[in-house]
Amino acid sequence: MKLRSLDLEEKAFVGICYPSKRLFRNHRRRFMPASTTKLYTSWLACESLGEDHAFHSEYAVAGRTLYLRAMGNPLLSEDALRPLVEDLQGKAIEEVVLSRTFVGAPYYPPTWAIGDIREAWGAPVSEVCFHENFGVAEASRGAALTPSGSYYSVRRVDGLKQPSLLGRVVSLPPGFTGRFEFPIVDPEDFLVRWIAERIDATGARKRIGKFRGTPIPFAHVALRDVLRTMNKTSSNLLAELLLVHAAHALGKPLDYEQPQAAYADVLRPIGVEARLYDGSGVSRYNLVSPSGTVALLEAATKYPSIPDSLPVGGKDGTLANRKLPRRIRAKTGSLTGVQALAGYDDGEPFSIMINHGPADEREMIEAIDAIVRGR
Repeated sequence: MKLRSLDLEEKAFVGICYPSKRLFRNHRRRFMPASTTKLYTSWLACESLGEDHAFHSEYAVAGRTLYLRAMGNPLLSEDALRPLVEDLQGKAIEEVVLSRTFVGAPYYPPTWAIGDIREAWGAPVSEVCFHENFGVAEASRGAALTPSGSYYSVRRVDGLKQPSLLGRVVSLPPGFTGRFEFPIVDPEDFLVRWIAERIDATGARKRIGKFRGTPIPFAHVALRDVLRTMNKTSSNLLAELLLVHAAHALGKPLDYEQPQAAYADVLRPIGVEARLYDGSGVSRYNLVSPSGTVALLEAATKYPSIPDSLPVGGKDGTLANRKLPRRIRAKTGSLTGVQALAGYDDGEPFSIMINHGPADEREMIEAIDAIVRGR
């Protein structure tokens, strides 16, 4: 089968393992998987935490002090925080104590590039994950911020060509009417101030300390919902948080200077080898093979929430605008010079990876999609 890619194989390193099409190229060689790494992280989370696992956060009130443990809850939202806010009304909170439970997880994995942390998809990996630690400024006639509040302000700047964030000010060009996403660089401070605004306690002090009192759990989130959000939207932050949770559950260290030990424990039993330095695929040190990814996908069918979490061709998630049939459920992967797609074609696993590709990513995407559409 010839790749419809303007001789892409002469321009790039191509790996294919597509058993249902009897198509194999460099399938045992290792490639940078980009965000198809999240398939490995999905397997890691289900194996270490259990498919029915649920996350939650906790709080307690003693006198005029609020004690809060976010506990790495991956999907804290404004709606999820509503019960806490309602319970705190009228309690004259003067201090908020954040209790940290994670150790060894840096805000930014050291294998990420410096440019990654300036983007919404490079939001800091923190125990506090509120609105996935990114904000949105949507502008039409005015400007609306999500999450709502006064922590960030928006201004129009004459002569500005692109939206930007400097400190806590979002600057928009005069005629901008779209959506601008930006990272929340201090998620702990943001969450405390967001809560304080809603309970009339804007002067409340914040400190890090020991949790005291009887914990009240709130914001329960099922792992299957986290997997769906992570894989449909390709959330790097959620993937990194799942790696942290899994490493803690397995009693493995988080050492970002070498392949994460947690993966070996869950991949060895299914005969898959991989070198994975992070959970998201942002790291260019990650290496996996197409055949190993297919073996992983075969094993992953034991957890229905993994296939169900993947984008559907031409319908949703990162495949919404790809010209692929709806029989395709697959995870995309993209870095500069890298494109990947791995998942299920009518239930049969496949993996395609292109590394060191041309500058025009569309050429790589069209080549991959042509293979998938072909019979």
